Amino acid sequence: MSRGADGMRIVRVVGFGMPATGEDTVLEELGRGYLAAGHDPVLVRPGPEPGRSHAGSGWCCTVPGLPYPGGRRMVAYRRPLLRVLEDLAADRLEVCDQLTLGYLGPWARANGVPALLVARRRLDALLRTSPWLPAERAADAWNRRLSRRFDKIVVASRYGAAEFQRIAARNVVRVPFGVDLSVFHPGAADQRWRGTADVLLATVTGLYPGKRPMLAVRTLAELRRAGVDARLVVAGDGPLLGRLRQAAEGLPVSFAGHLSSRAEVAGLLAAADVALATAPAQTFGLATLEALACGTPVVTPDEGALPELLATGAGRAVPAEPAELARAVCDLLDPRAGAAARARAELFPWAAAVTGMLRAHAAR
Repeated sequence: MSRGADGMRIVRVVGFGMPATGEDTVLEELGRGYLAAGHDPVLVRPGPEPGRSHAGSGWCCTVPGLPYPGGRRMVAYRRPLLRVLEDLAADRLEVCDQLTLGYLGPWARANGVPALLVARRRLDALLRTSPWLPAERAADAWNRRLSRRFDKIVVASRYGAAEFQRIAARNVVRVPFGVDLSVFHPGAADQRWRGTADVLLATVTGLYPGKRPMLAVRTLAELRRAGVDARLVVAGDGPLLGRLRQAAEGLPVSFAGHLSSRAEVAGLLAAADVALATAPAQTFGLATLEALACGTPVVTPDEGALPELLATGAGRAVPAEPAELARAVCDLLDPRAGAAARARAELFPWAAAVTGMLRAHAAR
C-alpha cells in the first residue's frame, strides 16, 4: 500500500464492523474529508477474512473478526490487528471503540504514534441496562483508564463529554459530526411516501430496545385518538420488528425496512411533516440532523444529546411519553418550521467536523 508524500497517514480502527449504519456514514465522510485535506486515511475494521480495498474515503483493511449479534463482527484477536498496524506505520491513530480497543493507546505510545479515542457511547448509559452493576462508578473507573491511555478523547456532544467531565479528564475535545447538505435537503422529497393522510411522520432508526422505536408507534396512536389524520413510516430493521407490527395493528404504519441509500432516506425525511427520534442516550444524532437538513422539524426526548441539535422552531425536546410527543408534533405543524430546521442543519457541515478532527490530531 503506497502512501502520499504529503500529509499524515491517519489509521482509524473500529472494534465492531456493522452493516450500513450512521457510524459507517461518519467513517466515510471523515475519510473523504481527510483525503481532500491531503492526508492518507486508512480504515481498519473486522471482517470475515483479511483483505484490502480502496474507495472514495481511502484504503480499508479488514482483520479477522468474530460474528456478533445484529449482523456485526468484532475484533477479537490482538496479534493480527497489531501486525496490520505495524505494517501501516501510522502517523496518527484514531480508535473508534472505547469498549474493546483500549490497549491500542499504550501500544501507540510505545511506538511513538499520537493516538486519540473517539468516544461514541455513554458508558454509564450502557451499563445501566445491568441491574446489578453500579453504572456510574464502573463507567468512571473505565473512563479514567481511557483518559490516561490516549492523548485525546473526542466526543461529539456536551452529553458525550459529561461523563468525562465528571472524572475531571483534561484531554477531552468536542467535535460535532456533520450532515451532507447536498443529499439531505428539502427538494429531495419523494412524495410517494405521503399517502393520503394529512400528516406524515417518519422515524429512521434501528429496531432495537435501546432505540425505543415503540414510542413512535404509540405517539401515532395518541395523535389518531386526538383526531389528527396522521400516518407513520418506520425505516429500519432489527429484532423488534415483529413486536412493532403487532403494536401497529389497526394503525396507518408502514414498515419500510432498511433503506439502502442516503438518497432514499432523504426522500422519506424530506417528504415528512415531522420526524420522530426516540433514542434516549444518543451521543450525537445523525438521523436527527439529516431530518433537519431536509427541512423537517424533529421531536425528541429531552435526554441524551438530541436536544443539543435542535433550535427554536426547528424541533421540540419533551419528556419521553407518547402524549407529550404527540403534543410536540402538533406544535411543529407550522410552515415556518421547515426553514428553521434547514437553517439549524446548515451549522453542521462535514467540513467543520473534518477540521475539528484534524485539529485534535495535530494537538499534542
